[in-house]
Amino acid sequence: YLVSDSGQEGVTNEPGGDRFPVYTLGVHYDGRSSTLFPWSGWYISADGSAVGPGEEAYSIVTGRADVRWFLPLFDRTVLALQVWPRVNDGDKIPVYMREHIGGGITIRSYDYGEFNAVSAIVTGAEYRIPINFDRRHSVEDKLLAASIHLFFDAGAVWELDQSPDDGDLWHEGFGLGIILLNAWFKGMRIDYGWNMDSNGRFHLEFGTKF
Repeated sequence: YLVSDSGQEGVTNEPGGDRFPVYTLGVHYDGRSSTLFPWSGWYISADGSAVGPGEEAYSIVTGRADVRWFLPLFDRTVLALQVWPRVNDGDKIPVYMREHIGGGITIRSYDYGEFNAVSAIVTGAEYRIPINFDRRHSVEDKLLAASIHLFFDAGAVWELDQSPDDGDLWHEGFGLGIILLNAWFKGMRIDYGWNMDSNGRFHLEFGTKF
């Protein structure tokens, strides 16, 4: 359960407040050919939860999902796709549950957390071009493997009185990057992205975006 001060809006950890039941359901499936550099397969992770109502007018419903698809192309390249929705609905949604997008793990052509609201969706596509490995010469066997990727990211955030169908809420960017991999070091990624609103920018991250 979560505990809330009856005199405050939102959720805190203060004792002595109202207690709210929490219900959670989740599913997970990983059919990727590899977790380090997938050549094919699906990855699906989703969960939902409901909180309340308690003695106050308080209730929140949340939904999270991460869907990824990997498709081999031309024998040694990969098309990777992702859809990542995070939806919150209800009454008295606390500020720490707001969703933020922008940056190296969401929309790479914007600064970290540049856009925020109660709900968000992020989509991404990468065309991955291995440099010194292929499906016959595994990335796990390389001391240091490298792959170039071309990417397109798009996402939106919206408040309770808005809809993701509103095109003005969407932000897009495209760019290119390189990732270094081996079996023990899960990757260092350098991306440069452009958007339609301002100049481009670099992002340095550890691990693949998806």
